[in-house]
Amino acid sequence: MEAIADQTLLDLAHTQCAYTHGQICGQAVFVPIVEAPGQTGVGRFGWKDQHASLLSFSGDAYLNEMGITSRLFPTEVTTLCNTVSEPNNTPDPVDGLEDIDHFTRFMRASKAPPAMSCFRPIPRPERIESL
Repeated sequence: MEAIADQTLLDLAHTQCAYTHGQICGQAVFVPIVEAPGQTGVGRFGWKDQHASLLSFSGDAYLNEMGITSRLFPTEVTTLCNTVSEPNNTPDPVDGLEDIDHFTRFMRASKAPPAMSCFRPIPRPERIESL
């Protein structure tokens, strides 16, 4: 999903609306790219498509799902019981990458899952002539 150009998603939303005569109309939302201040992209990751890149998504997930701050999201959601310095996620001394970078690389390298069999076209049976 990350490699798909924003314009392709915009075109799909427009085409879908025209193809269904306005019954189904996709809506693209432009969101900030956290690691590229001042830039936006079509949202495609996270709840309600609030992130345009996997790195932004990773940083948000680390903070909001696990409570781990990073260079992208350095501020805790709460300071209650906070006993460690910020950011929690620091670069590895060997490769210079944070956990959010490793997680992003893992997601980018993951193969797309196969299509579910319930969405595959079912072969039509051949017509049987009456006996």
